[in-house]
Amino acid sequence: MDTTTAPAGARTCPDTAGHPGLDGAPVTWITPALWAALTALAAHLDPASTAADPDTAACHALRLVLAAAYDTSDPGEPRGQLYVTPSVAQLGHRPVWIHRSRPDGPLTARFPTDPWPD
Repeated sequence: MDTTTAPAGARTCPDTAGHPGLDGAPVTWITPALWAALTALAAHLDPASTAADPDTAACHALRLVLAAAYDTSDPGEPRGQLYVTPSVAQLGHRPVWIHRSRPDGPLTARFPTDPWPD
């Protein structure tokens, strides 16, 4: 796993299965703010499962959110550099961005306002 582009404090995503909304790619990193919001969403959806295994519950919530992700590339641009979801009410009416720092690099799930390493 490429760890050179992880944002500060990012959590490794334990769900290594590919996401259909991301052309089958897995998410490698989740920023702290998004992780907290996903855990809260999971606790709202399934309190008992979240209490028993918050990491898995947060990943399940992310999988639900990413089902609506789409690639933002324009025709002629490389695909898979930035995926975006519509705004999610349960995440503070914010979209989720799934970003690569370089072609074929790991994917990081984050809010648009989360810091990103240069």
